[in-house]
Amino acid sequence: MTPPAPLGVGREWHTGTLLADGKVLILGGGVSDDPAFASVERYDAPPEVATAVVIEGVEVSAEGAVHFRLRNTPGLGFRVLSTADLDGPAVNWTPSGMATEFCPGWYEFTDSQPAKDSRRFYRVENPWP
Repeated sequence: MTPPAPLGVGREWHTGTLLADGKVLILGGGVSDDPAFASVERYDAPPEVATAVVIEGVEVSAEGAVHFRLRNTPGLGFRVLSTADLDGPAVNWTPSGMATEFCPGWYEFTDSQPAKDSRRFYRVENPWP
């Protein structure tokens, strides 16, 4: 897999929204020496890169394990991070594992560790090699 062409402004911790025309609207984010960008870019992602993640079929077992499926571009890798504090700093997001592709474009993830907290938040990201 080849990483996409770079954005006009490199950033992390941004959000991306898939638009109806297939382009992606990139909002905010930042880098370590400038943690808060106030910029927006319209990005035309090549077809082999991740687009907006669609999460489906969230299940929680009686023991507290969380399982969900997501759809995206086939052949990619997705890392899942979690936190108990959505308002906390970015360093509070800890790796929970990788989502596994079980058929082209369909991935699944199970966090088999029972939650120690009353609530848990998950984030899915596509780490470029």
